[in-house]
Formats: sequence, C-alpha cells, structure tokens
Amino acid sequence: MLYARMQGKIYRVSDQPLKGIWDFGAHETSKEWDYWKESERKLAKDESFFIKASFEDLKDYNLVICDDTPHINTLNKDILKKIQKIKESKAVLFVRMEEEGKIKLYFQAIRKGYFIKKKFISFSNMAHIEDKPIILIENRTDVYWSQETGKFYFKNIEDLERVLPHFFENKVQEAKQRIQAIKDDTSYQYLHLELDLKEIKSTIPKKSWPE
Repeated sequence: MLYARMQGKIYRVSDQPLKGIWDFGAHETSKEWDYWKESERKLAKDESFFIKASFEDLKDYNLVICDDTPHINTLNKDILKKIQKIKESKAVLFVRMEEEGKIKLYFQAIRKGYFIKKKFISFSNMAHIEDKPIILIENRTDVYWSQETGKFYFKNIEDLERVLPHFFENKVQEAKQRIQAIKDDTSYQYLHLELDLKEIKSTIPKKSWPE
C-alpha cells in the first residue's frame, strides 16, 4: 500500500504494485554515520546518515506501523486540490514493508513542483484527454526507518524534517526544559544564566545531496 502524509494527516493512496516504479529497498545504504557527530561529512553514494528515533517520535505513523489502516482516509482529487491551494511544503509518499516480523517505512519527499495540475493525454487501450491534479513519483528513497535498529536513515536532513516535522522542535523544547531546570535549581546559585529561552530556536546543519 502506498501512503501519503500531507498537512499532518496520513492518507491511503493506492494498493497497486510499485515494482519497476519505486524499488525502495534497492536504495538502502551499506555505510552509516551518526548525523549528530558527522553532519559535515560528504557522503559517498552508498553512505547515509542516521538518527535514533523513539516510537513517540513516530506517533503520526502508528496506524500504518500497526497495520491498522481501515480508519485512514483515502486521498482523492478534492483533498489534493485543497492541499495544492495552500502550497504544502512537507508532504511525503511512503510505503510499509514487513520482513521477518520487523517493519520498515520507506519515504519519498514530494518536492516543489511535484504537485502538478495540467491537461494531458493518457494512454491505456485508448487515448484519454484529462485535466487532473498529479503527484509525481520517482524511483528514489529519501528516508527510511527500520524498526529493528530504531533508526532513520537519510542523506538530506531537510527530507527527514518532512517526515518528522516536529522532531527537531521537540528537541529544542527538551533543551529549554533542561536549561530552565538548571536556572531554577538552588544548588546552582553560583551560576547566573543571562539567557532568554524564547530566543532558542531549531537550527540544524543542512546537508545537500552529493554530486
């Protein structure tokens, strides 16, 4: 089953086979680097970064992970038109696979220009002139998650932000709470922190795809 995450909601897209269209498993890499320690590293083609994530971080995808999908709405033309109007910027396509009882999720970012509304001619047995919204799909995996390792694997941190848009903001909130606890702790009376917690924001190193 192909799914999409748009505007913070999960949608069922299609149960058509993706073989030859998106061979997601073929895009897994053989060498991995901890993003928090190696964010400046220039990756080779067979390398990727990883970040550990908890099940709480994956709560938006719980129904899919648990294969409880009958309650998930199906993406249709009317929904897609509404999403196109508000210029969705953090949308992804994804699939769920299970191997030996372990779940993997494979994600493909829907980048700028991948939402299209054009008049076009399609061909099956006969030609059809159509005017419909389109989402482009490529043979490309931008991010994947492994239940066995508890890790997300990726090359571009911005793609991971599309998959987990609240992940980094949550990390900032955790840091603020730890700093506030130090400020409130009377055992740190010798320490004066002139720090406005409101000024602490999520800023992460950006990494481009290798040439």
